[in-house]
Amino acid sequence: MVSGFTVSGVLTMINPDDIRVLGSITGGIIGFAVNLAVFLIVSALTGQSAQERQRVAQLFEAAKRSVPQAGQPQPSAPALVPEADPAT
Repeated sequence: MVSGFTVSGVLTMINPDDIRVLGSITGGIIGFAVNLAVFLIVSALTGQSAQERQRVAQLFEAAKRSVPQAGQPQPSAPALVPEADPAT
């Protein structure tokens, strides 16, 4: 994020409104593109550990479980307040 922020800041100081040479886009868009490029390059170079792959697999397994859809009856929660005894 530092690289994109720096690029965005420098370009905004040089061209406060937009960069006409680049089709009138702002320095923030260029900074975002730099952030994306750095993120993709670093991700490709560092890869994933076995522990991280296992964690992501567990997340996907949890997502496969049945999730109630809108409009389907939901199980009712137990009453938090005990019902009054009709004998009293």
